[in-house]
Amino acid sequence: MDEQSFKIGSIRAWKFVSWATLTAIVFMAVWPLELSAGDPFSIDVGRIFAYAVLALSLSLGYPRSPKLCAALSFSAAVVDEFLPILLLSHSFRWTDMAGKLIGILLGHAIGWIWNQRRNEDLET
Repeated sequence: MDEQSFKIGSIRAWKFVSWATLTAIVFMAVWPLELSAGDPFSIDVGRIFAYAVLALSLSLGYPRSPKLCAALSFSAAVVDEFLPILLLSHSFRWTDMAGKLIGILLGHAIGWIWNQRRNEDLET
């Protein structure tokens, strides 16, 4: 791959990551659907999807640095969980954090599989 195509690929990846992250944030704000609403062990489906999109976009945007992508995704989940606790005195819910981690793992798994297949296609 020459330098010009690498720059074009980097710009496309950055645009993809930006739009997917924005989509994830909007999705989190608009769709607060919970499984078993009212149950103390309910999981927020919107957050699972949003964090899956965030993790997937990071994995596809930066395929050569999976540890950085995982760290960014997990950091976003921790900030999203603990910032309202610090600022608004909300209580910590394990199910909220579990939903975020499920989304992150799902997104990174899909991104890893996608990147493996893309690498195989590039080698042939």
